Amino acid sequence: MNYGNILTTTWKTIWKEKVIIWFGMLMMVVPALSGAIFGVVLSFSSTQKIERFVELDFGSVAVLIFFFAYFFFIAFTIFMLAISFAGTFKGTLMAQNPNESLSFSTLWEASLPYLWRMLGVMFSVGLVLGLLYFVPMLFLVLFGALTAGIGFLCAIPFILLFIPVGMVGYLLFSLSMAALIAEDSTVIDAIQSAWAVLKAKFWPFVLLTIILYMLQFSVAMIIAVPMNILQFAFIIPMEAGNIDPDTMLRYFGIFMAFFIPLSSIVQSFGLTYVNGAWMLSYLEASQSPAPPAEMEDEIVEYDA
Repeated sequence: MNYGNILTTTWKTIWKEKVIIWFGMLMMVVPALSGAIFGVVLSFSSTQKIERFVELDFGSVAVLIFFFAYFFFIAFTIFMLAISFAGTFKGTLMAQNPNESLSFSTLWEASLPYLWRMLGVMFSVGLVLGLLYFVPMLFLVLFGALTAGIGFLCAIPFILLFIPVGMVGYLLFSLSMAALIAEDSTVIDAIQSAWAVLKAKFWPFVLLTIILYMLQFSVAMIIAVPMNILQFAFIIPMEAGNIDPDTMLRYFGIFMAFFIPLSSIVQSFGLTYVNGAWMLSYLEASQSPAPPAEMEDEIVEYDA
């Protein structure tokens, strides 16, 4: 697997066709807006207002409305994530054709047919991984509780097994999304194709995962380090008694109103690049190998 070619081609593709980046930004719309609104509300609040809000006796109707709004928020977030993934994968694939002209409307129309199948891949792989994690973890918790905590120590080697399981699940999830778009297949066929490619080139994909993770981590640190320094600049004076809690709450709200949208933009840009790299790596790994020289000679003689 040519890692250098995949990484450079991915960057050239998304930088040339910036509509792929805009599609990738769709995944950050909900968290960015939520963080900005939360920060603004917090900046206009005070400790007394928060205490009065916590002590309020909400009725059953208000609680019901809250749960409906919460589930709508989760559903809309998943929907935006699915259409964003479909657009970035499809856009990367379409950009490999030099005669293809990409625009937001064109990519939107091309991505919509994959929306429900993309959701199917997300839920199918996510459900399997959830069961693989939840069932053993539930057993380990019960075992640890019955043995007064000693069972947790004995279970450490089994917990470490979750790391390779998570790696395989992440690879299968990423390659399944790429296979779904590249082959225009069903959810089951996409997962089967991804599994076949993963088995054929497991370790090259593991190395690619590490490379992409390090790139994402490096980009995230560019934003996280100065933001953490700024955060400590507020916390230290408060602990020394130089800033009252209400002023600190106001500063923290302003900080969150900028930090959450900015970090969401950085993360969505990183995921857009990663999705493009997975699409190109799947296209490279799924290509049929060239026939051996002996077979080529036989074909030539047969044609003659």
